[in-house]
Amino acid sequence: MKLLIVYGTRYGMTKKTGELMYDRIIEKAPEIESTISDYHLNRELKRQMAAYDSFIVGSSIVAGFWKSGVKRFLKKYSLGEKVTSIFVTAGGSLQYAIKNNLSREEAIQKAITKYIQPVIEKYKINPLKLGVFGGQMIQHKKVKFTNWNENDILSWTDELISQLKLANIKTSQ
Repeated sequence: MKLLIVYGTRYGMTKKTGELMYDRIIEKAPEIESTISDYHLNRELKRQMAAYDSFIVGSSIVAGFWKSGVKRFLKKYSLGEKVTSIFVTAGGSLQYAIKNNLSREEAIQKAITKYIQPVIEKYKINPLKLGVFGGQMIQHKKVKFTNWNENDILSWTDELISQLKLANIKTSQ
């Protein structure tokens, strides 16, 4: 199985999230041949796209919007037939939940509905796994808050590894 992790980030939290996922996959599932890149794929990766059978695609959410480069990637490479998982870093959504007495699960579901569902519908993706993680809000060059949680990402990635292994078994039969 060949996996490509693609991300778009504004302040670096989505890159950090993707790198943590990549490191965890290398550690726990070295049989999954993994690569990580921002959405500006180099020439070599562009030539090898057909060889990847699974993807993790992530974007930061800034002012309610995905990074446009990530959406261009999804449009260009039509991942609908590939094993694809989607995540966003949406620190503002999780912060909003705290202020409005929502549970973490309610905040995550709200973020999936608002930020992920429209994207998977538009690009006809049948996702294996969806993730919403905290991030960091910076205003006027000052960190307003950080609610990024490494353990959330590691747990999600561990579950994803199991699902990827199952998906690989099903497709190889």
